[in-house]
Amino acid sequence: MRPVLLLVLLALLAGRAATASNAVPTGAAGAGSGIVSGYTVSDISYSVSGETIAGVTFMLAPATATVVKARLAPSEPWTACTVAGGTASCPVATPLASVSALAVVATG
Repeated sequence: MRPVLLLVLLALLAGRAATASNAVPTGAAGAGSGIVSGYTVSDISYSVSGETIAGVTFMLAPATATVVKARLAPSEPWTACTVAGGTASCPVATPLASVSALAVVATG
């Protein structure tokens, strides 16, 4: 019985030694935290062409955003907007029937 137990223990230790030898490439990793203040969207204005919303314009506060994207439905792609002095203008082409909500992402 002892030789069998010894073989089982050796097999277990050999398995552990094999898994402990896996190489992990060197690199950086870390975690951190920070304050995300967000933007306030106001003065929303839509331009309509027939049965399609052709564009949306809105104000962002604070006026520090440098990259802004918007969409009017989750099924629509994000559209890059132009930003000048806190005003964002976004050329969209969303059918009125598809519009569910204005979604905005901004950074800067």
